[in-house]
Order: sequence, then C-alpha cells, then structure tokens
Amino acid sequence: MSNRNIQIKDRVIIVELMNEGHSTASIKQIMFDRHDVDVSKRGIQKIVHKYKSEGIYGDRKRIGRPLKLSKRSQSFIRRLCLKNRRMSLTNLSRTYNMGSDLHVSRCTVNRILNKYGLRSHPAVCKPLVNDKQRKRRLQWARSRQQWDINKWSHVVFSDESMFRTHNHCHSQRIRRFQNERFSPICTKKIIQHGAQVHVWGCFSRFGVGILKRIQGKLNSEAYQTKILNDMNLVGHCIVFPLRTFIMQHDNAPCHRSASTVSYLTEQHIEVLDWPANSPDANPIENLWHFIKMKLNDLGPMNSDKMWKEIQNIWYNIPSALCRRLVDSMPRRVSSIIKMKGYPTKY
Repeated sequence: MSNRNIQIKDRVIIVELMNEGHSTASIKQIMFDRHDVDVSKRGIQKIVHKYKSEGIYGDRKRIGRPLKLSKRSQSFIRRLCLKNRRMSLTNLSRTYNMGSDLHVSRCTVNRILNKYGLRSHPAVCKPLVNDKQRKRRLQWARSRQQWDINKWSHVVFSDESMFRTHNHCHSQRIRRFQNERFSPICTKKIIQHGAQVHVWGCFSRFGVGILKRIQGKLNSEAYQTKILNDMNLVGHCIVFPLRTFIMQHDNAPCHRSASTVSYLTEQHIEVLDWPANSPDANPIENLWHFIKMKLNDLGPMNSDKMWKEIQNIWYNIPSALCRRLVDSMPRRVSSIIKMKGYPTKY
C-alpha cells in the first residue's frame, strides 16, 4: 500500500510502536494482523523519519494553485485528442468548453496533453495508400518474407528522380535576434524558377550502376531505347557481376506498358513484381536523398553544373552504403507486414 493511502491514525500507531522499541519487521506484521493495514518496511521507515525530522504524521500542505480539472476531465480531453489527432488546441478547448461549466484555455489543454505524452510534432509525409493497394503491399511482403540477403543480392534496384536547386519544401532553421527576421544573413534564399535535372539510376548490393540523364518526357519508347537498351551492360558488367539478375522498377506507366513488358521479355530480363505506391520498400530512395542533401550544401548552379555534381556524388557513393541498404530489405518487408500494408518508417 502506498503511504498516501495510509490514514493519520495508522501513522500515529506506527510511530508509537517504533518508540516502544519494535523493529520494522514486527511493526509491519502488527499493522497487518491487528489493523488490517499492509504497509512496506520502506514505508514504515519514511513515516517515522518524517515524524522525527518534521514533527508531522501526514503530508505537508501543498503550495500553489490547486488543479482546475479533475483526472476524469483531463482523461476526457485526452480521449478528444485521440479521436482526431489533427484537431488544433483551439478546437479541443472549444469542444471541451461546450459541454462543461469550466472554461479551459489552449495552454491548459496543451499542458494536459503533454502530461499524457501527446506532444505536437510535424506530420511525416507519406504516399496515400488505398485499401486495394494496402492489401497488395501486404500480399507482396508476405510472399517475400522468406527472402534472405543472398536472394535480395540478385536484385538491381532502379528508379527516376528529379533534382532541383533550392527545394522550397526543404526546411531550414536559423538562430537570430528578434529584430533580424528579414536580415539577409537570416533569410532562406528561394529561386522561383531554378534549374532541374531528371535522372535514372540503378544499384545493387555490389555498388551503384549507370546514371543517365533524362531529357524531355520519359515515355515507353524513350525508356526502352535510352535506358533499357544497354541493360545487359548495366546489370552484368557494373551492377551485378554474376550471370543472372532480377530487375526492379516501380509501376510508372512507361514501366508497365505492354511494349515495355514485351521488350524485357525479349531481352530475357526477369522483372521483380512491385506493389504500387511503395517507395518505402525501394532502398534507392535513400540514395536519392543522400544526393539531395549533398547538393543543398553546394549552393545555386545551372542544370549542366548540377548534372556534373550529381554524377560526381553518385559514382563516389561507397559500396558499404549500398550493402547496408540492400541488407535492410528483410526488415522493410517485415515492417510492411507489421504495419498491415500501410506506409512504414523507411
């Protein structure tokens, strides 16, 4: 039993028994047998020490303003938040005040939610996955649950990505004084119509493959003639040194068109079945993010210079990073199953 639940009369008895020379163990047994009070030895020591040091049996009078809301009211605010995680503090406080005689402020609601661990965080951006796609992702993950690292080593991962100068969505924090909000050294520079480079690349557990620049729209014909035309070179000589490999690409229209499927079949290239809206399952996304972070540190540049910098970064990606990314595939598959097909942390 907690000391807070022990009544004052029982505390007085404990102190008197201690003054009579009883041990802590005997006091514990006497309180349980005679007074039906279950108190721990440590609890008895705290009660006696408080009496000897402060001369009181109970708790000291608490200072400060008493709580405005009961635990039940606080729990109600918590349930309101859990029903709608996107509801603002203003709407939460307004909803509570509509059905209560007490008026609570946004600060009070925020303090209560923080106490329960419901702190405000920026929402992570993830692709929208409908029920059909979620079930397909779950089915795909379960069918590859037994694939080990050796099996994933046969896969060549590929994808397209767009690189832009000074991406608007890239968040940036800076420390400044109150009157320096619009100072040039404290503002983020944005180029309204900056340079952009569209690329295609592939990699495997053995390292990165060929990186190609895409000029204009990438349709089925361009995908076959400008990228897949030397896939054997990409797969056999650079990315995967063994005899056979499995190619991975997503469900973009140019990838799953009938002409592209026929072309890959004629070239005897095995293609990995891939669920829609699943960038979290493709480790090449981590390489694109790696390049974008490097480009952000280089400052403004035109498209030709950006293309040279992208190539420089791409071909200097360490093979150890590629190995770690491919080795994460079993964990990615397990995460999809754990999340029941919804987007994962990857």
